[in-house]
Amino acid sequence: MSPSRMLFTKKLKRSYPAFAEKYGVEFTELPFIRIEAFGDHDRQVAEIANDAVLLFTSVNAITFFAGKRKSLEGFRLYTLDGSTRQEAEKYFQKGKLLGTANNATMLARLIIRERKTEEVFFICGNLRRNELPEMLKKAGIRVSEIIVYQTTPVPQAVAGEFDGVAFFSPSAVESFFINNHPGPATIYFSIGSTTSRALRGYTENTIITASTSSEESLLEALEIYLVGKNESDEQFKK
Repeated sequence: MSPSRMLFTKKLKRSYPAFAEKYGVEFTELPFIRIEAFGDHDRQVAEIANDAVLLFTSVNAITFFAGKRKSLEGFRLYTLDGSTRQEAEKYFQKGKLLGTANNATMLARLIIRERKTEEVFFICGNLRRNELPEMLKKAGIRVSEIIVYQTTPVPQAVAGEFDGVAFFSPSAVESFFINNHPGPATIYFSIGSTTSRALRGYTENTIITASTSSEESLLEALEIYLVGKNESDEQFKK
């Protein structure tokens, strides 16, 4: 079987040489967005009381927020599951996590249903989605939004054809399709349902969504696909 060419639309946290060798995959990592610190709200970040409830839906929000605070003790928080929760556990006290969910809509429903707080500080980037804060506001929960990083598109044309393209955010989806329009055989891999919805706005191709919002889960989805593809190829040869 010829190698499958996979494009990842960001730099992966680590390399996966054993994975690539096992399944005959050629990995290409090409970022389509740039993430930078946003300093306009640094004073607001510093003034948040340590007993406040924080809300995170991205790893970047946690990383940049933590870099702007002298102390992270006392905060309670809600996060998305997967990579965001893992990042939160690096910085915040154990036992302070109030809840997690696989996507923003489910997280909003959890916060509303449990009603453990009447106010949250939504720590986010400049391109954050509207669904979560709007649901909370409609339920009477106050949302103080604080931007700690900004996302800038980096559109570029990709040379050659890829069997699969992996996306980690809706903003990367939008940036990718500015200059690229793969054929109907390309398979798209998505880190979560929000990113999958963004993809559906550009393509009718097959979209495979990871079970949780993490790099590892997306690789698991790719592995399941490749195992099935290899088995189908063997059946075809017979």
